[in-house]
Amino acid sequence: MFLSSLSLAFLALFQGSEQFPDLPSGLPLPTLRPPGELLQELHEEMDEVPGARLWHAARPHSLLLGTETWDHERARQERGEALAELNGWTDEERDSWLAATAPAPVQLRFELLRDGRRVAGGERPVLPGDAVTLGRSAWMPVVHDFNIEIAQTASIADPEIRPSFTGAQCGAVILPVADRGWWMELAFAMSTPDPSDAALDLGSPGMQGKRRDARQILEFSGSLLLTPGQASEVQLPDDYLLRMQIDASPGVGQQAAGRAIRVDAPTLGLDPGMQGLLENFSGAVLWADPTGLLLLDADTGGRAAAEILRAAAAVPQLEIQLRQAEGDAAGEALLGLRGISGRSYHFATGLALDAVVDWEVEVASSSRAADPMFERLFAGWSGSVEARVFLGEVAASKCRLLYTELDVQHGEELVLAEGIPAAGDRLALPAVSGRLDQIRRLAQPFEFMGALADFRISNQASGADGAARSVEMTVLTVAE
Repeated sequence: MFLSSLSLAFLALFQGSEQFPDLPSGLPLPTLRPPGELLQELHEEMDEVPGARLWHAARPHSLLLGTETWDHERARQERGEALAELNGWTDEERDSWLAATAPAPVQLRFELLRDGRRVAGGERPVLPGDAVTLGRSAWMPVVHDFNIEIAQTASIADPEIRPSFTGAQCGAVILPVADRGWWMELAFAMSTPDPSDAALDLGSPGMQGKRRDARQILEFSGSLLLTPGQASEVQLPDDYLLRMQIDASPGVGQQAAGRAIRVDAPTLGLDPGMQGLLENFSGAVLWADPTGLLLLDADTGGRAAAEILRAAAAVPQLEIQLRQAEGDAAGEALLGLRGISGRSYHFATGLALDAVVDWEVEVASSSRAADPMFERLFAGWSGSVEARVFLGEVAASKCRLLYTELDVQHGEELVLAEGIPAAGDRLALPAVSGRLDQIRRLAQPFEFMGALADFRISNQASGADGAARSVEMTVLTVAE
């Protein structure tokens, strides 16, 4: 027989903190339902965030994991050791220098507005290079799937429990850009239960407790350059406005340190051309770390320090506006921000829910059991945009979007296996049934890549109401 999944779901309430560890500081709440082992893996050093398994579209930078590769405090301590050896400092002199040059925390403010009303927000002091999370989240255990276990004369449906998150959170890392402001790697996610959520009618006796877990989600990830004292705003779909602000100055990027010049250019660590730039000044570089912290020779490195800091501060910006329209209706904003040349901006907005897409039948000598196959479906907008500047002009634009319409209804009950009557020593086997969802899915892609600063894409495939959709993207350069 099947065991009720509902009681086991409640049992998970008392095990949740052990079964599902928190995400590393710097990552916002997931809009997908991660298995506990994935969250555990995220606390170990990784080169990339497995975004496809945590979010529908957002792709947080690996800086937000706080991995060893981006450990600025480790790099600062190692640079102190190298500087002490170079200058012949004692341990006390080295520690005094490290204390005097330690980065000071700055106050980071975050707000999420809708139609001018504050939906979420907060502020906290953050250290440059440290991954932090702002906002709130809560989670509850939900039945994700059933693991069917079958023996000779019995079978059970063992529910697989995963956390489903609710809230609005920002994950952020800031890096100082001397004479400019603060480079921010940002990831934002919001998840709220949708009123349409309902229990799934699986059409299989005894298999209860599985819901669609219908949720409205909103995601964004990308890079911003914050000017001290000014709010940096990201216009998101459905009239949401994300606002980030730091008032403090990033300070100077270089300082004399005995026989060396200390140079802090952490954004070079994000630039694939960093290695080539440093090779141009290889004779002056005494010590370097992938985080962009350097030591240059005090006698020969003055020009190199100026050139490196000038390159780090050269952050071309663009105004990116993305709008969508349905038929002849007035367009509405999908995305609007002041972005950075060459950086990708990912976003998603829409409804996510579970559906039954297939069934399998597990068979033993005197027992059979239905095994449902679930899929997490998404309806709405998702994708990414990117633009590049060259010599003050828009040199390239890229838009890869997908709009999906979805209609999911309970289908007819299916007979997966006919009943078998008893015969001799063989026990009777009841019929095995299950209900398959009827899914209507319409996907409309909008893609463009080229050297245009203003373009429109129209997809002639009509929506449910017969109205075609179009996307308009505008890119404007920003005077430095």
